[in-house]
Amino acid sequence: MRIESYIEDGWKKQGSLYEALGLNNREPGILSVVGAGGKTTVIARLMKEHEKRGIPVVVSTTTHIQQIQASYFLDKPSVQRMRQILKDTGKVWMGDPCGNGKIQAFPEQEQKKLLDEAIAMGACVLIEADAAKGRPCKAPADYEPVLHPDSVLVLSVYGLQAIGAAIEDSCLRVDKVEEILGKSGQDILTTHDIAILAASRKGGRKGVASSMDYQVILNQADDERLKEAAAGIGEELFRQGIRRVHRTTGLSEETGQLRGSGQTRIGGQEETEE
Repeated sequence: MRIESYIEDGWKKQGSLYEALGLNNREPGILSVVGAGGKTTVIARLMKEHEKRGIPVVVSTTTHIQQIQASYFLDKPSVQRMRQILKDTGKVWMGDPCGNGKIQAFPEQEQKKLLDEAIAMGACVLIEADAAKGRPCKAPADYEPVLHPDSVLVLSVYGLQAIGAAIEDSCLRVDKVEEILGKSGQDILTTHDIAILAASRKGGRKGVASSMDYQVILNQADDERLKEAAAGIGEELFRQGIRRVHRTTGLSEETGQLRGSGQTRIGGQEETEE
């Protein structure tokens, strides 16, 4: 695993994603994760890192996320049961099973009770807040993202393997990507395009309130070409005022990476459907 964060004068290696995001300098709260190319992997990594630090953690969704088979899975909205699972295991993965290996958010009032209790118990809440359907890049639909209003941090994830592929092959919501970039679906996605999408209020920053911290994760920096691409994106975003940009590789190591119910093949590689 390797995590680096762009600081003013260059990239700095980090010991953990938890530290890179600055979570060691804030009280646990609600983190919403959006984008594509590794949202579930990011959530699984953060769950593991909180667990190592003895910080309770709850994973949920405002749309859909993968169902799991584990002792810490909560499939019915019960505050008492969630409290007991947190006491026993230190973590909860929760949602209403909706078929195809997915879960959806519990009814709004029940979800609110659960999340309020989780925060009261000092837990960090990780929420997957939009869909990617296996693509490494995306722009949000009109109804996306579904950000929790009390989110203290929004993480926008991009899979670097999208670079060099046609927009129509690598992106979800192609029409929205075309609109933001002023390109067609046949055009090749570039590093500059990723920076535009990540900085756009119609893209990665859509719905992010002034009270919410916004950070970008450039995932799958698996070779020198993609590391260099991430470097360019990070520097461009820093110039646009986004002060925390991270490039990552190997996030799934030691997490028992969760696998989705379907895969899309992009550029000869398989991507887990989120």
